[in-house]
Amino acid sequence: MKKGQTMIIVLVLMLFLFPIAASFLYVSVTEMTHTRMERRFKTATALANNVLVDLMRQFSQSYYVGHYDSDSLARNEMFYEIGFSTVTITADSINHYLYIQATGKYGKDATNPLSDKKLYAVIKFYSDITNYNFWCNTAQTWGSGVTESGTDRVNGNVSLGGNCTFNGDFICVGNMTGASSNRIKNNLYATGSFGSVTVDGAKYNFVPEAAWPSIDVSYYDTYYNFKSTWTRTIQFLPNGTFTVSGSTAPVTIPSGGCIIFGKSCNINISSSTVKGRVTVVASGTAGSTTQGNIWVNGNLNYANGTNNASDSDSIALMSHNYIYFNKTGSAHYIHGATFSQYRSVKNGSSPATKYALYFYGTMIVNQGVSLSGGYNPRYYNFDTEINKYSPPGLPEKPCLVTWHMK
Repeated sequence: MKKGQTMIIVLVLMLFLFPIAASFLYVSVTEMTHTRMERRFKTATALANNVLVDLMRQFSQSYYVGHYDSDSLARNEMFYEIGFSTVTITADSINHYLYIQATGKYGKDATNPLSDKKLYAVIKFYSDITNYNFWCNTAQTWGSGVTESGTDRVNGNVSLGGNCTFNGDFICVGNMTGASSNRIKNNLYATGSFGSVTVDGAKYNFVPEAAWPSIDVSYYDTYYNFKSTWTRTIQFLPNGTFTVSGSTAPVTIPSGGCIIFGKSCNINISSSTVKGRVTVVASGTAGSTTQGNIWVNGNLNYANGTNNASDSDSIALMSHNYIYFNKTGSAHYIHGATFSQYRSVKNGSSPATKYALYFYGTMIVNQGVSLSGGYNPRYYNFDTEINKYSPPGLPEKPCLVTWHMK
């Protein structure tokens, strides 16, 4: 082949191959650039997420402390080998929210990062003591014609009579038994059998996790607003104060809420109207009838004039042992969240003449409810607002409400 023809062939090949090679090179460089940018974005995203993971780890270590105070939530700018992370947190302790803005920065210069990502998240704290309509730590039996609202949970087998209606979810850590005349209008969760109960929602053969609550005596011994080591009688007044037996001056309920702590003693509550957010705690030896009990003698109402908690009025009664309802002569009205860690809610007397009980709130009890000796009929009503406007100082779990990366 002559040199001229060879040169022509080479030139023709170059005309075709050079653009192809250039295209491949351009694509390779572009893909490398996109890969580098994607890696930077992913790294910046991970750095921002690290802040949220660290906060959730902190909250899981204690359900009582470190949720709203600035010292516990403070985070300095964190340096990693590949970048930085910063966070700004706004705490709303009244409504139990945290508003979080975290920034992940990729690069060695925090003021001029190669890439950054912003995380916006909201954490809501809630307490199982206000979250359930009824939660019992042992097996339970219902009679006939019962109607309930809210979510019920039983850590044991459940036996239903007939014509019972549950307007919320039912969680049974065991076997559910009952005729088809019993109706659960939402979902039924059971680790065992479902029985013949009518379920409008879905049936799940598992139950959501939940740990039985406990009263942290050391927490209340540190953060109380009023403390007694012997049995006292408390009366709440509609002007936002309460009186204490043995004291002359009424005590004002702080705007941020009030914790009344009876250490190794009982607390008696006389007929009251609660204005403010209050938690009453009675600690004592497990199983004792002489300490760690709360007596509700007379009506316990809200100053807001409704049967639900509000941003201005809510109350929780927490005892190691019994919570007694005690009133004769007329119907008994009680509002608030109740929690008995080792015992139950029961009546304080068994008069010959029975009067109605109207309860509005939540009942979290270890051994069930025993009120039949003192009240007939009995009306239990779930307070739909008490979880939103929960009393102060309750054990709380974090729940991630929103998560948005920008």
